[in-house]
Amino acid sequence: MAQVALPGVAQFALPEVAQFAPLFSAKLQDMLKKTITGRYEPILFVLISLAIVLIYCAYFFEFRVNYPQHEDSMMANFVRLWDDSTWAKRLDDWGGFSFGHRYYYARAVSLIAAKLNGGYLDLTVTMWGGIIMSVLFTAVFAWLLVQSGLPIINLLPAVLLLFNPRLRDYIFWALTNQLYPPSLLFALLAVILVLKDSKLWFVAAVFSALIAAGSFSSGLLAFPSVALALFLRRKYPQLLMWLLVTAVTFALYFRNYNHPGWGLPYINPGEPSFTLFNKLIYLVTCTGGVVMFEPGKVDVDTIWRMRFWPSILLGSLCWAILLYGIFVGWFGSYLVRLKGKNSFNTILSVIEKQYLWFKAHPKSRLFFTSVTALLFVTTYMVIIGRTNPADGSQIFEKRLKLYPIITEILAYSMALVLFQAINLRKLVFYTGLAGSFCIWLLSYFFLVQQTKVESRNYLTLIFNYKNNNNSFLANYGAWGGASQQGEKAQYEPSIKAGVLTVEFVDFLKGARMSQDTSILPVLNVISQNGNGYDFLVPGIRSGERNSSDYFVILKNQDYEFLVNLNLERNTILQFLKTRTYYIGELRGNISNLSFPEGEYQVGILKAGTNPVYRMQSDRINIKRKANEWW
Repeated sequence: MAQVALPGVAQFALPEVAQFAPLFSAKLQDMLKKTITGRYEPILFVLISLAIVLIYCAYFFEFRVNYPQHEDSMMANFVRLWDDSTWAKRLDDWGGFSFGHRYYYARAVSLIAAKLNGGYLDLTVTMWGGIIMSVLFTAVFAWLLVQSGLPIINLLPAVLLLFNPRLRDYIFWALTNQLYPPSLLFALLAVILVLKDSKLWFVAAVFSALIAAGSFSSGLLAFPSVALALFLRRKYPQLLMWLLVTAVTFALYFRNYNHPGWGLPYINPGEPSFTLFNKLIYLVTCTGGVVMFEPGKVDVDTIWRMRFWPSILLGSLCWAILLYGIFVGWFGSYLVRLKGKNSFNTILSVIEKQYLWFKAHPKSRLFFTSVTALLFVTTYMVIIGRTNPADGSQIFEKRLKLYPIITEILAYSMALVLFQAINLRKLVFYTGLAGSFCIWLLSYFFLVQQTKVESRNYLTLIFNYKNNNNSFLANYGAWGGASQQGEKAQYEPSIKAGVLTVEFVDFLKGARMSQDTSILPVLNVISQNGNGYDFLVPGIRSGERNSSDYFVILKNQDYEFLVNLNLERNTILQFLKTRTYYIGELRGNISNLSFPEGEYQVGILKAGTNPVYRMQSDRINIKRKANEWW
């Protein structure tokens, strides 16, 4: 003991700190070991998951805009007409067809959200549905891990994939989180509920499947998926009852049905070159699409280029794992009988352990089987409904990204249980964690700049709409085409009724004119030979704090429009070398469909706290060719 003497104070003893070092070190090591492998795993999982979710929420708050897109107009009109309609009309409108779907769920969500908000449909509120859906999908896979007897920490790769900018359409476009996610989520819930032995759970499964079907037409696949689970369980009385409910649901759903001609599966005998092999290649590439960030042109020829190989390999691996697991889970006993009769005893011993694991976890086996069938058919329907030999770009469509991500998580879960049976689960976990973490980081790297451009574009479109006598709220950039005029007719009644409002930012408010090129750089205008114009501002430093405040001004005696100017994103290799995310010059462009025909004087605006603008001598002439409307 070390003696410590202080003036006027009796001597007392302090233990040597060194004596505690081994004890402290041992306790720390024990705590870390327990944290990683023992009782602290749930706490660690919650803390890491919470951090991932909070980052995703911050991303959402930074870029969300209350801007209506496409079918949002239908939801707004449904809300607008509700109070003045009879119940017969309300029910008819509630289940009305649009683009081959019945939007029961979406219309109900919009109506409830508006009623809770005094009749005003704020799309930034319903956008939260995308985050809520990711939470619920996480809960579904947490259930699967619990049923499989696996630690919850193994769910981290799923969290990294579900709270990821790859699914940004479900938070930045309000309607999509009321279509694709619930149609799949409630189908999965229906499968889970029917695995329980109770009439009450069976009824709950029926309602869950009905919600799935009422979300999107792909939700109808909940019915055959549940039927498969009941058949495999040999619950034949319940199966007959389920088939009766299925027949009634399909009959009611498809009454007065009109196929939209695109987007939904249909037989097209005019494309014999679109072989089954082509479709399957599209399917596996779509499944592995989470590793593809800049696909470029996609067709049956370009799909074999090296840039698509990672997607093809990942998709093939996912389906191979799922099919192998299902085969072993149901037919492994037949293979085990061959044990001792050939030279494959080691492999057969592994299969035996995996089969016995599935036999001990029947609910997991049923869930894997039914959901794999559901995801395969859903993805195949996407392929035959949205692609063709000349254009396969829809396999990487961001609004459809949920299906491949859920398939990847299911394949990862299957790999966990297969390797758990042979005591190699941690290998799968660490591999999945490393891969999903890399995808998570790359997703933010590639998509933050793109999301920023999209968000600014929405604000600029709203400015152009409000600043020009509410002339047109553009969705595609074309001014006055048939599609746009149709959407204008859909939006304006809801806007005038106050059901739908737009988030107007007056970028020109208080702007002063300046000819000082040290304050405002010169804007260069480059013609695209009659197809439009490019704009660029050289000399803007990529690190300039307010580089996102620059806009092109297009002005004549009738209109005054703004066009975004944006910095380009650096390549990932250059970013790692220079730590610079934005590079190059400020750029913007318009096509000859962007604005009304006519001559415009060009200017440049720097918005912000003290906005400054300058009109230049440059002029552009927007002129369209015959029949060049959308």
